[in-house]
Amino acid sequence: MQLVLPAGHELPEHHVPGELTIQCLAGEALVTTPHGSCGLRPGQLVALLGQEPHAVRALADTTLLVTLVRKPGDAGPGAA
Repeated sequence: MQLVLPAGHELPEHHVPGELTIQCLAGEALVTTPHGSCGLRPGQLVALLGQEPHAVRALADTTLLVTLVRKPGDAGPGAA
């Protein structure tokens, strides 16, 4: 999914069931996990394990590409 965050906005700490990558397409963001923080600029990405708590803050107007790996049987929106 494409995530657009204006400068100063953030997604509070949360987690998702599957592994994911967060790639910066434009702007600058800070991804924070219990293990530390990772700054992202255009072209950079970070990979996170499933269930890993993380938060994302835009340091500038930012566009991110978030790719979530879902496996058969993962619960989630629309799951039966």
